[in-house]
Amino acid sequence: MRRKCRTRGEREKENMKTDNETRLALRVLARIQTHTIAGPIAGDALAAEFGISWRKVASIVEQLRDNGHKIGSSNGNPSGYFVARTPEELHPTITRMRDQAKKILARTNRMADFHSSEPTVFEQMETA
Repeated sequence: MRRKCRTRGEREKENMKTDNETRLALRVLARIQTHTIAGPIAGDALAAEFGISWRKVASIVEQLRDNGHKIGSSNGNPSGYFVARTPEELHPTITRMRDQAKKILARTNRMADFHSSEPTVFEQMETA
C-alpha cells in the first residue's frame, strides 16, 4: 500500500491542529490546577468555559493523566477535577479507575467467551 504524500499546506494545517489541541490542553490543565480536592471544578464548567463538550474535557484529562499529571476526580458533592497534591488525594481516583478497568475486563471476557469455539446454550438447544 502506497502512502499518500501530503502537501506542505496539509502538513501545516495538521501541525496547527496539534498546536491548538496542545494549547487547549494546557489551558484546561492551568484551570484545573487552581482547584483542590475540597473545591474541584466540574467537567461541565470546564466544557462551558472552553466551549467544548464534556467528552472532550474527559479526553483532555485522560491525555494529561497519560502525560503524568496527577489529576484527581471527585464523585462526591462537589464533584469535578483537581490536581492532587498528595498520594492520599489521588488514591480514591486510582481506586475508581481500577474498579472501572476490572468491569471493562470482565465485560470483555464475557464477550470473548461468547465468541469461543464452544457451542453456546442456544446452539446446543438447536442440535438437541
